[in-house]
Amino acid sequence: MIRSPVFKFEDNNLAIPVEVLEELDAIKGEQSTERGRNARRVHRILQQLLPDSRTMLEGVKLPNGGTLSVIINRDLVEGNQASPAMQRLRAVLPDLSKKDNRIIACALFVQETFPPPTILVTKDVNVQLKARAVGLESQDYLNDKVPEDPDEGSYRRIPLSGYELQRFASEGELSLPSALAEPLTLNEYVLLVSPEGKTMPAARAAAGRSGGCACRNS
Repeated sequence: MIRSPVFKFEDNNLAIPVEVLEELDAIKGEQSTERGRNARRVHRILQQLLPDSRTMLEGVKLPNGGTLSVIINRDLVEGNQASPAMQRLRAVLPDLSKKDNRIIACALFVQETFPPPTILVTKDVNVQLKARAVGLESQDYLNDKVPEDPDEGSYRRIPLSGYELQRFASEGELSLPSALAEPLTLNEYVLLVSPEGKTMPAARAAAGRSGGCACRNS
């Protein structure tokens, strides 16, 4: 089974700023782009995991041992400018009409409210730099990258139909039959290949319900 990024944070507590939901909503309308497909997939997963306001705010436990919740920055909602985090943010990033700055403000609220460490994970290099400027640890999201290897042939190639590859791309997970799964080790990177020659990287996760392996989006 190929798994969504939501499930790739091990046993950590994943807090999604409510502003990120706005970003997803804006992107999911892109019908012909990979970004739009990914946004719709994540949106569906969040709808399933967080079906009501209670679970959204209190959080839910994830199969990997972590938790998932949506965070609303109460300092912004209540206009609390006195907190050390908000003062630090205002000194460096005063324009809170920008979504990037509001996301950073939410991460600072988490940093002040919950036990350490707090790490802002983003692929936006500029957001990473701004976060570090206000005292937040920030990291790139690296789980979407296959380890660099000049020889693509070093990865096992798993043949799939064009339909299966498309389903994998849209749903983010795919169960493989035992015959294909048995030779794979846990977290081994593979290339999924369609008859048309299209490829997509994946990694083996845990055993699936059918007895095959569960592959996740690498």
